[in-house]
Amino acid sequence: MRPWPTEGWLIVVTATYNGRAPDNARRLEALLDAGAGADWRAPALRYAVLGCGNSQWPAYQAFPKRMADRLAASGALELLARAEADGNGDFDLAVDDWTRRLDTVLLAQRPASLAPAATASELSVTLSDPGSLRETLLAPGTQTFRVIDSTELVHDARGLWDFSREAPRPSTRHLRIGLPPGVSYATGDHLAVYPHNDPERVAALIERLELDRAAIVTVSGESSVSRHLPPDQPIALWQLLSEFVELQDPADRRDIERLAAHTRCPDTHRQLSRWLGEGPCDEVARATRQSEITAPRVSVADLLMRLPAIELPLAQYLQTCAAMRPRWYSVASSAHASPNEISLTVGALEAPAIGGRGMYRGVASRYLCHLPAGAAIAARLRTPQPDFAPPADPSVPIVMIGPGTGIAPFRGFIEERAWHLAQGRTIGTTLLFSGARHPAHDRLHAPELLRWSAAGAFEWIEAFSCVPGHPWRFVQESLWARRDDVWRLVNEGARIYLCGDGKAMAPAVRDTLLRICRAQSGQTESGARQWLDDLIGTGRFRQDVFN
Repeated sequence: MRPWPTEGWLIVVTATYNGRAPDNARRLEALLDAGAGADWRAPALRYAVLGCGNSQWPAYQAFPKRMADRLAASGALELLARAEADGNGDFDLAVDDWTRRLDTVLLAQRPASLAPAATASELSVTLSDPGSLRETLLAPGTQTFRVIDSTELVHDARGLWDFSREAPRPSTRHLRIGLPPGVSYATGDHLAVYPHNDPERVAALIERLELDRAAIVTVSGESSVSRHLPPDQPIALWQLLSEFVELQDPADRRDIERLAAHTRCPDTHRQLSRWLGEGPCDEVARATRQSEITAPRVSVADLLMRLPAIELPLAQYLQTCAAMRPRWYSVASSAHASPNEISLTVGALEAPAIGGRGMYRGVASRYLCHLPAGAAIAARLRTPQPDFAPPADPSVPIVMIGPGTGIAPFRGFIEERAWHLAQGRTIGTTLLFSGARHPAHDRLHAPELLRWSAAGAFEWIEAFSCVPGHPWRFVQESLWARRDDVWRLVNEGARIYLCGDGKAMAPAVRDTLLRICRAQSGQTESGARQWLDDLIGTGRFRQDVFN
């Protein structure tokens, strides 16, 4: 570790995962945990901290707060009050506001002897001969995994219930994926998948930009976009737009400003101006942009299709594109029972677009659900921190809550318990609370789960939202119905695991656990919350939730 900084400017942008540091700050966190730098004093240091996250998580902003507190304790001077960018709110507005205020402060404190930094040159793109096409470039740190097979888990729902009550589940597939040589994993790990964009969307975008889909391009120049593109190397335009950049991110204010600068049409200018207003602080324009662009996830590509008078060069379009992000999937298999392959449970994200124009399809789920046997996937394995894994001692009881595709990691947990049982080991009480629409439609992984249940590996408690007369529609209802068993198991040292939707389901489950505590122990509301916080803090309640 380099010496702790004692002077200059230190700008910290960080997030939190389950209350801990992000992966690239784990070494720093370990040093802080060990008491390193306890005598660090830095009165000549100036700092600012921006914390990123989502306020639906209980440990929201935990590590950013820790960093700000440690810097303040060193005697360093705060340039700006710690700011929060909340993914459950207007994240982009918070980042833009903090960045503008930081720029103002830094410019005011810049020594007179320093000249302004040189402005980064605009990105330039050179079209070259298709014959120079290079082979596929994998993202750094990834390896090539191959699909063994892919099986549909959802059955036809016609005739099972009235769809006005709830729509059927889209395609959900079980993928078996072979590990590259020398690669191993742990039960509960995540697989980061780098997907490809929808070929139809790529083809339509290339046509809209009036380019040849067989073109080869070379990207050069200093720009934020050049950090995630192969620099100064010929690459197929199709591959560039398919594999390296996001095409479906909602357009932000800066993107719309860029579009406005590339149209001569007064009507198009007027339309774009509705979303820009008089400047970044125009609340009316911001609200209009939020309802018409951000919420319905209208991308720059969508705007180009809707507004044909915009004449945007490829280089300018790429400036609006973020790097293709990995999508994280819970591994749905046991490293003991299936050491040479992993399983994924992939639910297709497919629904009518919120804006009312066509269908919205998730990038990674569409990609994975269409892969044939033998297809290559650029991906990497990661153990989350803290881990989301079954206890090393199989005799420890566990309570798993995972409706829908949230069942994915628990398939692996149960496969592991069944493996231990087959080895003659004692396993603790294992409860799975899952949820589906109808047992004849989307009872995911039913054949193997029923087999493992019959073998005594676990007890399956199911909620069905579209079966009239079934006692429970949602997992929080079945959890409450089994409150006596849940409370007993917790007092016997059980671990609780929660996986799935973080927007509605996870808060409802946490509220149910609080109700169970109050009903079983007579605790007050604050006492029950302390009980749940203690379970989280000691690692006995682990959550892997997503929006």
